[in-house]
Amino acid sequence: RRVDVNGSGLISFDEFAKMVRSLLKLPTSLLSESRLEALWLALDADGSGLISSGEFGKLMRIGAPTPDSASASRHFVYGRNRAAGDAVRAEKDMRRRRDVARSGVRPADAAEMAELSAILRDAHRATSPPWESPSWFKLFRRVDVNGSGLISFDEFAKMVRSLLKLPTSLLSESRLEALWLALDADGSGLISSGEFGKLMRIGAPTPDSASASRHFVYGRNRAAGDAVRAEKDMRRRRDVARSGVRPADAAEMAELSAILRDAHRATSPPWESPSWFKLFRRVDVNG
Repeated sequence: RRVDVNGSGLISFDEFAKMVRSLLKLPTSLLSESRLEALWLALDADGSGLISSGEFGKLMRIGAPTPDSASASRHFVYGRNRAAGDAVRAEKDMRRRRDVARSGVRPADAAEMAELSAILRDAHRATSPPWESPSWFKLFRRVDVNGSGLISFDEFAKMVRSLLKLPTSLLSESRLEALWLALDADGSGLISSGEFGKLMRIGAPTPDSASASRHFVYGRNRAAGDAVRAEKDMRRRRDVARSGVRPADAAEMAELSAILRDAHRATSPPWESPSWFKLFRRVDVNG
């Protein structure tokens, strides 16, 4: 996230220029300053001094090659097989839910939820690398195999047993099932990242007054910095507009899009598929 620093989904001209010159390594001999400004004026059509990730993505897709028929066919087969696999998993999850419900296990009550939440948090801290702050969201994503934002009981059990390394002597199977039944209150056979996050926050320690004070000062200073940057961005926009540069037209946009895409491919690691969204986030500076 080297350019969308505040994760706002908006970047200024200076951040855009940083992306082009520092990340895509495009010198003025390949993309002059006046052409860069013309491109910016076309992207920032409302004159706000900022462009969104959607506007940048639209630029990067202009003239982008479409998948050939063989590639499209492979994507269709992959999608069909994945849908079939998801259907099988969904049916398996529902059967598992019925089996747990029929076992006579009751959903965990509020006191048990608080106790189990503490057990999971302690295990999470113990299994997290010492240089990394434990993140329940990252933990959830490690078992959310298809990125749906939902996990099944089997995936939840895998998290508890394999990732958090909690044996049945510390968290019995019946208590794990009771916790699941409390989380899956609607009986769908799945829980969301929000439901899991709510569990992990039960009884979590709140920041002390010194920590809260530091957060307040940080927030105040960040807001002041954002205001200064916003004013600077607007002045920059006015300067560009007064320079006499005209916004790039459709043909120029297509040509400039191709230049940026080629540079993006050239500067991306060989093992990674170029992603314009990741590129944008690297310069969204106030994140």
